[in-house]
Amino acid sequence: MENDQHKDSGHGNALQTAVQNTTVMMENHQHEDSSRGDALEANSASNSSDLGNDTSSKDAASTSPTPIASSRPEVKTAPLETYILSAEAKLAFRLPTRTTPVFPSFPGSTPPTLHSDRENKIVLYCGAFNPPHAGHAALLSHTYFSTDSSTIAVLILPTRTVSGKLNLSNADGRHFRLTYSQRSSLWQDNLLSRFSWVFPGGGYENMLWYIDFIRWAAKEHGFKISFSSLSGADHAYSLGSPWDSSILIRITSDITRAVFFAKPAKPDPVKEPQIRRLADCEPWEDLPQEELQWEGGEEEEKPKCWPCWPCYKMRKVYPEAFDDKGRSTVSDHFVNLATAPDILLARCHAAPKLLKWCQCIDPEVRLERLAHKQELAAHLVFIPSTQDPNSPTFFGPMSATSIRQEFLEADILAPEFRRQMSEKVLNVNWLCTFLGWEMAEENVKRPRESSCTGYDDSATERLKKESDGAADDSTAKRLKKESKDDVDVDSVRERSKKSMLDLAKEPGMDDE
Repeated sequence: MENDQHKDSGHGNALQTAVQNTTVMMENHQHEDSSRGDALEANSASNSSDLGNDTSSKDAASTSPTPIASSRPEVKTAPLETYILSAEAKLAFRLPTRTTPVFPSFPGSTPPTLHSDRENKIVLYCGAFNPPHAGHAALLSHTYFSTDSSTIAVLILPTRTVSGKLNLSNADGRHFRLTYSQRSSLWQDNLLSRFSWVFPGGGYENMLWYIDFIRWAAKEHGFKISFSSLSGADHAYSLGSPWDSSILIRITSDITRAVFFAKPAKPDPVKEPQIRRLADCEPWEDLPQEELQWEGGEEEEKPKCWPCWPCYKMRKVYPEAFDDKGRSTVSDHFVNLATAPDILLARCHAAPKLLKWCQCIDPEVRLERLAHKQELAAHLVFIPSTQDPNSPTFFGPMSATSIRQEFLEADILAPEFRRQMSEKVLNVNWLCTFLGWEMAEENVKRPRESSCTGYDDSATERLKKESDGAADDSTAKRLKKESKDDVDVDSVRERSKKSMLDLAKEPGMDDE
């Protein structure tokens, strides 16, 4: 399984690399750079009267369907959704029309809110997500709840296509290729959707415009927004890649698979792990976080774990997870077991408390089009999790490759299979519907003919056309070039990994 995980991640990290290294794509569009910046400033200025920028005025124009959170009188606040909708309106000719709110509104729940007295951080989470599974949800939620309140939301960025992945089909003619809209729909969740949203789609260039419009519109009203990129441990090896001047923070965790630079402490895995110093990086340091104040009433019990960012943020976004005394309750009605609030909180509580980060020394931002070197304060953030296999909150390795294989090899469509897969994937019933599987009350043999529902030749041809239509993506161009040059991708990846391991400095660590 571990080999499958590395193969799966190796084929599908194109958009992940692109978001971390946006200057590479910009090189192909440098004739648009100046016009894009001018357009952003012009649009921000022309629409300054359309966006609310002070919560003291209830008639401030805002297209957000969610309430504006209250704050101290001297600090301006505004819902992030206002600026998301503004960006989508400016890109209406490029993006599909939105028919639902960005963040669903619930009584007592606080939507992602901008504050004028701090930096408002949005995490970019990229991947193929074919399909979104419990490991993806664990990494996303662990990152959000483990960081302080300045991290306000997560933007999910599925790749346009899933070409190049393993286990997309088998010899019997079955296919596991979800469209962009299907993969986006599978991210809908009663908890995650309160602080994360999926990019409407339309390609990498539109994504660049999208995040820039959000940032510039907020800046026009006194709010600072910054973006960081989130990836699994398998993508943490790419420290030598060029950095983008607007995305300087990379975040990773060992929650779904181990990282090569961190080793659990013995005999207590809950304690701070031993972390190797990375080549070309400064020593690891504690990640600075905001000071946390208790805001509960007299009738509420302060958690024993306090001060605790996971508990604080869970109370803000999902107050239903607590009783009238402020105590965490057990979730027994969640469709997605992987996102049950009590499970997520227990996982955060079992993890080492201190987050770490290190600065990359002289990151590679020198491109041919740049006339001078640009030194950036780029950082890698590491969010540890419990690595104790005996802990009930331990999250074992999981990959989309192995999940696709299980679905492709399943001969019986039974409620029991769905129950098993509900622990691994998000919205299992929707997923089965997208694959053409009808609900079965008892064991039913699935036909193996290639013309069966959900696996017909027309669907295959349609997916092939969809993949061909994305030929202008940087991913497609790179794969085409590698194919032309007969590049041995596996050997290159193996040499790159070995090089990183050889370069890593190992003070105070053994080779076990």
